Amino acid sequence: MDLESVPLRVAVVVAALAVVPAVAFAIGKSNLYAGAVTVVNVALISACIYLFLSPHEGASHAA
Repeated sequence: MDLESVPLRVAVVVAALAVVPAVAFAIGKSNLYAGAVTVVNVALISACIYLFLSPHEGASHAA
């Protein structure tokens, strides 16, 4: 399965679901900074996945 064949909506939902354990980790940590950094990292990775899989203007993937 290619990453290009994954529907964008599926990737966004999976990335959004990844925030749930990150928030649970943040709540469970005594150090709130570690939890906050974890949630921010998951959000940044989710945004990168969205940008990577979104269609781009004038993009041609012909070899």
